Amino acid sequence: ARNHAISDWQVSRAFSAVGDAAQATAWGLACLDLVEVHDLGAFLLGSAYEGLARAAVTGGDTAERDRYLALADEALAAISDDEEREVLEADLSEHRQA
Repeated sequence: ARNHAISDWQVSRAFSAVGDAAQATAWGLACLDLVEVHDLGAFLLGSAYEGLARAAVTGGDTAERDRYLALADEALAAISDDEEREVLEADLSEHRQA
């Protein structure tokens, strides 16, 4: 389930990169569902929210972006592994610089 969730997150990011907000959101939600159903931890939860924030940016929805970033920040606070926290912080910082 972990690898499946990661692959869904990657596909979501790819669709964001090519400007397809609907597909980016669908794959981001698929990732989030796997993370929640299988309790895959704070890092993947935060990553799922980051992917959904990215999809919202692609679709021009700043309210959804802000909602997902707030949820990602909550997940970030729960990450105990320094390396995982740094990776998610770097992804989230992309949104804060925009």
